[in-house]
Amino acid sequence: MRTIRKLKLAALGLAAVVAVAACGNGGQGQSQPKGPNQLRIGIGVIPVSMDPGFDTGSWAIFVYNQVYDTLVNVDSKGNIQPGVATSWKTVSPTQWELKLRTGVKFQNGENLDAAAAMASIQRILDPANKSPWANRIALIDHMTAPDPQTLEIYTKSPFGTLLQGLLTVWMVPPQYFKDKGLAGFAAAPVGSGPFKLTEYVKSDHVLLSAWKDGWRGAPKVDSVLIRNLPEDATRVSALQAGEVDVAWAVPAENAADLKRKGDTIIAQPIAQSMVINLQTTGGGPMADQQVRQALNYAIDKEALNKSILGGYGRVLDGQLVGPDGFGYDPSLKAYPYDKAKAKQMLAAAGYPNGFDVTFNGTVGRYPKDKEIQEAIVSQLADVGVRAKLNILEQNAFLAGFFAGKDGPMFTFGWQYLPSMDADQPMTFFQCSASIKLFCDKSYDAVYQKQQADLDAATRKADLQKASAVLHDLAPVLYLTQFDSIFGVGPRVHGFKPGANYSADLAQVSLS
Repeated sequence: MRTIRKLKLAALGLAAVVAVAACGNGGQGQSQPKGPNQLRIGIGVIPVSMDPGFDTGSWAIFVYNQVYDTLVNVDSKGNIQPGVATSWKTVSPTQWELKLRTGVKFQNGENLDAAAAMASIQRILDPANKSPWANRIALIDHMTAPDPQTLEIYTKSPFGTLLQGLLTVWMVPPQYFKDKGLAGFAAAPVGSGPFKLTEYVKSDHVLLSAWKDGWRGAPKVDSVLIRNLPEDATRVSALQAGEVDVAWAVPAENAADLKRKGDTIIAQPIAQSMVINLQTTGGGPMADQQVRQALNYAIDKEALNKSILGGYGRVLDGQLVGPDGFGYDPSLKAYPYDKAKAKQMLAAAGYPNGFDVTFNGTVGRYPKDKEIQEAIVSQLADVGVRAKLNILEQNAFLAGFFAGKDGPMFTFGWQYLPSMDADQPMTFFQCSASIKLFCDKSYDAVYQKQQADLDAATRKADLQKASAVLHDLAPVLYLTQFDSIFGVGPRVHGFKPGANYSADLAQVSLS
């Protein structure tokens, strides 16, 4: 039955009427929209859950933003913009006041007011829920809602990145969540965005239908089908065959051919930096700073960018953000490729013959990830490090990541979206982070200082100091900042992806 169902999805684009009961609409069954006005997207990874509190992947955030709202938004330069909240101010160093829009409703009819916002934040902070986003807002002490349009947030200490943290807290209807519980909500989630969840099949597809009564206005398409197509070649073939209208993460080698055949190619730098994380807290070679620096010298990052990514990207300057990220330090430079120096440093650290290490990797999660990982294995072998590449299924990979069990080496795309701020990935390198990757008190001191800065210029300078410390301590192998290449079919109009994966599908139309 499952195989037949998938074939129908691919062949018909879900154009037939499908009865879907109790999914994404507060328990009210509905029929899927008819007709050709369906936007079909081929993507490398779909969310592991449609509850936005648990998948931090960039593609998951893109999907969540179609279904849910956040209190604030951000532009591609990191400037905070209104969302459900229209204005905000600091009343004191530890008190913020946010004013919310009037008349905003969830898709089940509940009000999205200050009490609902407070409950949405509390559910992320609740340790019983184990949300990976909790560390982004951990300095919140308590909240009050003196009236339906006013949310007051009190923090444990000055919290300069509160608004950036709130970008990762999507609003959910409090009574519905209370009634359903964590598992029940994940099975049939409800938001306030322009699309409602109609169907979700894990690792296969997400089907959204237009919700015309939202505060953002009615979408221009009736429905959106987001298909999980991990293999690059499959996404390209689906676009060429007209089975999808938009293909995400098109390989560079296919871009020119697609363009010649009438598809539009959009190359957008994405606020995500591909690195190899090194598990430094478990002892062994990765606990040695000199070894970590040596491995950075062993990787020919320019070659990876040119030969595998086709130049659609840029080598990281030894930091976790690119020039589009708040806190980027232009004085920091990439570790140059120097195989001889890498060997020398490994010998000085006590590994003249290298060592063996497990390297957990991904396929389809990041552009050309499999090929990049295979090249890194080869380059490390040139300096005597024998890395055994272990490709993990994405759910197992994420489970290992959040449990702190991936490694001692593992691929990861540290995103600084949606905030466009270096603070977002850098918080995970604190000693107190739930994912025990790295611990250094000198880093903690400078990082935590910037987090308390309420003045933007001061915070930026302190972020740059923290980046310099991470550059030297090298807890990761710094690789590249992605360009995401989108293949867009000729019937699509108004598809505008941003650096923070902010494509608003409600503004897309089809001809």
